[in-house]
Amino acid sequence: MNNKEIIQEIYEKIKSIDDEGELASYIPELANVDPENFGVHISTINQNNFGIGNCYDKFSIQSIAKVFSLCMAYRILDKKIWERVE
Repeated sequence: MNNKEIIQEIYEKIKSIDDEGELASYIPELANVDPENFGVHISTINQNNFGIGNCYDKFSIQSIAKVFSLCMAYRILDKKIWERVE
């Protein structure tokens, strides 16, 4: 199975799950988002790209930026990062 087939299969499985979550209405930018939006995109180191759903729609990253920051810090500090977290 190639990346495109894997992403399509995952997308379809997740898209079919009933979403019981709610938009973060206390964040104005997120309160205006269409809750039906859902997309997945993969870019490989071989320059292969595949996207499905709303993967090209622009959106506010809000709190997910914290995860990106943690990943960058982990890449720099490796396991030492956990010495700084209590």
